[in-house]
Amino acid sequence: MATSITRLPVETIGDVLRRLDSFSTLAVCIRSSPVFWRAFQENSQVCRDILKFRIGLTLLPYAIAIYEARHRRNLNVYTEDETHSLLDALYTDPASISRRLARIDTDGLKEIDRLHNVVQRSAHELAERALSVIESGSEGIEVGRIASTSELHRLCQALYRVELYMQLFGANGKPECQLSFELQKSWFFDRHPPWMNEQLACVHDFLEWKLSHSLHHLTFDGKDFDDSFLDRRPRGVENHWMQCYMSRGLLFIDDLEHADAYRTKIQLLLNAIGSGTARFAESLKSLSKDSGQTVVQEYLLSELICPIDAAAISVRWMHPYIPVPEQTSKTYSSATMGFLNRVLKSYAEVAVRSRGNPPFVHKAQVGHLANLRSLATPTMDMCLQTVSMADGISPGGNCAQLVADVLIREMGALSERHGRNEDNEGAILEDAHSSLDRLASFQAYLLYVMVLVFYIDPGGVQTRPFLRHAVVAALQQMASASACDGLVCAAELRRKPERSSWAASVVAEAKRRTLFTLYLVESALAAQDGLPTFMGTELRGLPAPTAGALWTATTLDQWEAAYGAYADDWLVDGQGPLRIKELWTPPSDLDAAGVACRHRRVDRWLQSVDSFGTMMYAVTSHTHGPLFRSNAMAEEGEPGLEERPPASSTEEQPYSIFDKRQRAIIVLFASVAATFSGFASNIYFPALPTIATDMDVSVELINLTVTAYLVFQGLAPSLWGPVSDAKGRRVAYAGTFLVFIGACVGLALALSYAALVVLRCLQSTGSASTIAIGAGVVGDITTRANRGGLMSIFQAGLLAPVAVGPVIGGALAGSLGWRAIFWFLVIYAAVFLILLLLCLPETLRALVANGNHTPTTPFSRYPLVFYQQTTTTKYDLQTTDVHALQSKRAHIDVTGPLRILCSKQAALLIFFVAVYYTVWQMSITAMSTLFSEHYGLGTTQIGLTFIANGVGCIAGTLITGRLLNIDYQRVKIKHDLRQPTMSSDFPLEEARLRLVPVMALLQCAAVLLFGWTVHFPHRVSIAVPIVATFLTGWTAVSTQSVVMTYLVDVFHDRGAAAGASLNLARCLLAAGGTSFVMPLIRAIGVGPALSLCTGVQAVALLALAVQWRRGPTWRREAEAKQEAKRNRC
Repeated sequence: MATSITRLPVETIGDVLRRLDSFSTLAVCIRSSPVFWRAFQENSQVCRDILKFRIGLTLLPYAIAIYEARHRRNLNVYTEDETHSLLDALYTDPASISRRLARIDTDGLKEIDRLHNVVQRSAHELAERALSVIESGSEGIEVGRIASTSELHRLCQALYRVELYMQLFGANGKPECQLSFELQKSWFFDRHPPWMNEQLACVHDFLEWKLSHSLHHLTFDGKDFDDSFLDRRPRGVENHWMQCYMSRGLLFIDDLEHADAYRTKIQLLLNAIGSGTARFAESLKSLSKDSGQTVVQEYLLSELICPIDAAAISVRWMHPYIPVPEQTSKTYSSATMGFLNRVLKSYAEVAVRSRGNPPFVHKAQVGHLANLRSLATPTMDMCLQTVSMADGISPGGNCAQLVADVLIREMGALSERHGRNEDNEGAILEDAHSSLDRLASFQAYLLYVMVLVFYIDPGGVQTRPFLRHAVVAALQQMASASACDGLVCAAELRRKPERSSWAASVVAEAKRRTLFTLYLVESALAAQDGLPTFMGTELRGLPAPTAGALWTATTLDQWEAAYGAYADDWLVDGQGPLRIKELWTPPSDLDAAGVACRHRRVDRWLQSVDSFGTMMYAVTSHTHGPLFRSNAMAEEGEPGLEERPPASSTEEQPYSIFDKRQRAIIVLFASVAATFSGFASNIYFPALPTIATDMDVSVELINLTVTAYLVFQGLAPSLWGPVSDAKGRRVAYAGTFLVFIGACVGLALALSYAALVVLRCLQSTGSASTIAIGAGVVGDITTRANRGGLMSIFQAGLLAPVAVGPVIGGALAGSLGWRAIFWFLVIYAAVFLILLLLCLPETLRALVANGNHTPTTPFSRYPLVFYQQTTTTKYDLQTTDVHALQSKRAHIDVTGPLRILCSKQAALLIFFVAVYYTVWQMSITAMSTLFSEHYGLGTTQIGLTFIANGVGCIAGTLITGRLLNIDYQRVKIKHDLRQPTMSSDFPLEEARLRLVPVMALLQCAAVLLFGWTVHFPHRVSIAVPIVATFLTGWTAVSTQSVVMTYLVDVFHDRGAAAGASLNLARCLLAAGGTSFVMPLIRAIGVGPALSLCTGVQAVALLALAVQWRRGPTWRREAEAKQEAKRNRC
């Protein structure tokens, strides 16, 4: 056989492909060429296009040419002729490719882009020559010559493809049915891109050459196959796996490999291919004959209906984080969890060891039943073949990791395909085939998860991060989509002895079993991660697993007999099949006769179910309590909630049981906790120029890390604030500090600018929410009369870092390096978190009322009990109605801050504060660079200049707090003289907002002073802009303190959410401002830039004016709506 480059033999191409796709070289090839990887994945062209445009890319990736050229000639650059010569040698001696390729060095890979065009042109030329040789049909078998392994392999693969087609016909050479032929033709041929197989490149062309003469003029059922029969486009990379296990010609290949004589092998091949083609053509021509057909059951989508809310399945993953009304958690003992894990592991092992199908996959779905062949899908077959790769591996080893990577990749492909279907929902054909594909994808994904969790990685160490965050949500989305197609046969739901089709019955049962298994897997995963799991009350309307005889029937006669018995048991009496809810504890309102009837139905069901049904009975019995529990238990001394005596109440209770000393301690801890937001932000400023130099980026890019921090500083409280208002202040504090500590550790070790930006965002997520949580804590323990003073103390504490943070940051950065800043924050946060958990009591009124109610959970109980024992305030212990308290408990509502932000009472005022806060942040962000460039200050000196700004913040908030209390008392006295009782007519705007216009005008003046003094550094002393920063900090923080107090007054039951709404607006706006402050200054100068900002502040004063005028009316309207809502309830 010719081996020159001008007459390239097909068997050599196959040999090269096999070597390239071998395990030792494939990874290097993929690494070496993005073009190769895209070609490997897309598969969007027919075979001739592959030969014409991709042979050079797929056969000889650039890494091979580069490595071989450098190895043979030690050249860094080589010519096109040299490359051509190299490729010729590689074609002639393909065995030389794999000897050194696995050891290719990094330098060789780096040359790929530079040599791209040279190699591609040469590869394209070789591809064209290969095409011309193959089209000539000159390849053949030389009888008498010893066949090479590659030649034998190529011919066996050709035979394999012919034998596949031969198996589409029955023993008499006739097709079983038209639909079966169309489906299998699609699976075996149209979806088989040969370049995806590790052992062939041109099998498709070889078969086309052998079969085209028989098919050119073939017609079937009015359709002209002609060229379109051979010119189908492939439909997905996942079908590559089908070729590994669906061949019916492998037995023949085995005979070939074990033949004693060479001539025997040649004769076998020639006879099979030569006569096989003729037999194949004759079979195609007999397609129109209908005699001897097997009856194939078809599944119709209209036969199934969905009796439950399928959408509820898709959101179950959110239940551990966002409580759902009427949802109760379930608790398994360690023995039950052990039983459940063993059962699920056995299901996975059955599939891995190829000993059958898991009990939720019917044998018809993998093509084992001729009558139900229409239910078979390539997705399920591919899944079972893929998981069989795990057979015999040791958990935790290298092989286990490789198999796990394959399974995760397959799961990603299934999830991506499901996502595409969801995005193109309107374009999807809602037919039985698409429904079967959705079911198979759901089952395959679930089986991959079970093999990963219970077989490959029982401890969940490797797979837990991937599974918990992505898999559960993806599984539930797939389950919901499959459930929408129907879960119950309509005939059974009508409770009439109508017979549904066998196919529909199998599909419905497979869907329900898979759904039940999903809920068990979900419980196991939640137990691994320490998360609660909840009862599947949304499934209460589904039938329990059906009779084992229906599920295991292998012929239509068997199924009809089993269905007749099933209908007699369950469909004649009008009650219908046993529902899954009947395995749960009987409801309290079910009388004795109803309980006895349920017992009889469950007994009858247990007599007919298989092992899967028995397992479901055991698990549900433990989850929901003993099935045979009756109402008599209440008579035996177990009172219900309704029998417990109501909690006592008192006519008058203090708003908070915490005395003055305890309130000071609580506010102190809340204030210190809030310092982390300021520390994380301001301690960073003096080191900005140093970090820019160390990261080798511009100052403008480093300033973007401040912008990113502010963005997440605005977004994070919108999550943590509602969590605080729903789950408690201590829970929210613990979560935020853990995130903050982790981010600081990462920042201290960051080596790239990208890592710096991402970790600053994460750091902001952990630190910024402490302000909103602290505002909620202050709101919990204060009234309007004393809230202003305590809120100012809280604000003063959180603003202390504005003064000392830059000093500490400058000192640390100047002496130990900028990374020491973040190690300092790690130590500071860890120590304080321990103290906070030991000393700060729970204050959320929905949990502890005014402090007199003791929660049941230890985390919320302590140290609250110590405060209850030591307070000097008189109160009655736990006088609050427990049921009333729980009914008032809020759920996590992440939209709460947005609703406050968009409400009439708050929108204009928040906008006003956001503008002034943004201008303040722009000035202090630019301050480091301006003082460095205009006055030549070093890092430590720049840190000292921030002291003035910080002192101004602290002084402003302390003085403003006292002024707020004085103003409130003055306005309250005047109001009480007119109207003795507090009402919605109280002029809250006058009591809280009177000082805001004065502070706003002073801030505008201070910003102008700072801008124009820095604009002329040689004429004005640096002391003047430093004094200006003192005034800017004073007025900016005073304005925020006043507005925060006002918002907590208006939204007193959602203090944390109110603080989060203010934080969201001001931080997002400030993020935008800080991102362009330096470009603006560089463009027009410091003075004009800050003058422009002051003009925007002046415009924002209009919002304050409207709020002052219309605020009382809007507030009264909102209070009236809330009162009407309470009355309706």
